[in-house]
Order: sequence, then structure tokens, then C-alpha cells
Amino acid sequence: MSAAKVVSVDFARLPEMSITELQAVWRNHLGGSPVEGLPKFLLARLLAYRLQVQQFGDLPKKAVGLLDRVAVDLDQGRQPKIPYPDERRLKPGSVLIREYEGVQQRVMVLEEGYAWNGKIFASLSAVAKAITGTHWNGQRFFGLDRKDERAVP
Repeated sequence: MSAAKVVSVDFARLPEMSITELQAVWRNHLGGSPVEGLPKFLLARLLAYRLQVQQFGDLPKKAVGLLDRVAVDLDQGRQPKIPYPDERRLKPGSVLIREYEGVQQRVMVLEEGYAWNGKIFASLSAVAKAITGTHWNGQRFFGLDRKDERAVP
């Protein structure tokens, strides 16, 4: 990422600013002028978003594409399809919970492996085997093997 210009704007104050003030912040930090005729609340949100993009970069193209598809589905009255996260996308710090034989089992996702019952395991399958005593597909045991997409409730 290129060296980003440091943004010194009080984001919490944006909704309180007048349209004229918001336009001035836009010109000073982003250059040019915002689209004419935007309601103040939308101008403030768009300005905040653009300033954050300038500072930290935009969403990944894949995420933007997903949001566009969800918006189209909603506009056309369809239930949007959201990709179900797979094991590779579990973020460290996430906790997986599964009840097995009446006991709630909690597994924490680590940078390298999974923590369960005071021990570290290399895979979810190893955790599932430790819990059940038999071989299990870890994703299936923790309910992560659902279809690639699921309907939004």
C-alpha cells in the first residue's frame, strides 16, 4: 500500500456538521467536490467511508462483489446467498461451541491450531477425536461442512 495521507478528522463529529462543513472537509481531504444533492446523513457517511479508504485502503474486490450481489438480490426481492465460512477462514480468537453427550465443548481457534481442554491440537479433526474417542471430520463435527452458501434468515 502506498504511503497514505494521515487523516485528521474527528469522525464522531461528522454527523453534527452542516452540509457546507462536510463539503469543505471533502474538498480539503479528498479533493474535488462530493456528488450534489446528497442528504446530509448520507454525505457524512460517504465522507467517513472515503476518508477511511484513503487512510487504510478499500475492501477487497471479492467483498465488494459479494455486497453488490446481495444488494441486487434484495432489490429483486430474493433471499441473498451468503458464502458459508470454511475452516481456513476462521479467525484466531474465534470460539467454536458444540454440545456432545450433554456437555458443551468449547474450542478456541489459535494462530497455529486449536485449543481445547487445556491442550493444543493441529486440526479440528484431532479435537473431535479427543472429544468423542472416534475418528471424525472436524468440520462436520463442529457444523462447518454445510453447503457453500446459505440463505440469510
